[in-house]
Amino acid sequence: MKTKHTHLIILACCTLFAAAGCKPKANIATSSVKSELTLSNGGREIHLIADRPATFAKTEEDKFVLHITGHEVVINREQVLVDKTIHSPVPAGTKKFEVIFQAGMLTVKGDGAMIMETPFNK
Repeated sequence: MKTKHTHLIILACCTLFAAAGCKPKANIATSSVKSELTLSNGGREIHLIADRPATFAKTEEDKFVLHITGHEVVINREQVLVDKTIHSPVPAGTKKFEVIFQAGMLTVKGDGAMIMETPFNK
């Protein structure tokens, strides 16, 4: 009878160690994410990741509008505007955008290529 309990205890310990080892490691970049969303319109898509709350996001006929903690980012077919100021042109035909607000920086990528990166005050 003692042998059965020993095998069960060993099996239980191995199962616990295996389960503990399978947990994903915490990533500082993703652990601070407060907002994450994806919008699409007319064959174009935008993915937002932010370390602050997104208060508003919408698509219009030819642009995406994002409001993040008192700031507005508009991405249309030709340019990126931050708080109504033109910051960067958008390459023609860009379909997938990634907007990242982290650690005081605003990064916008289009189809995997960098469009702009700028300090972004809170």
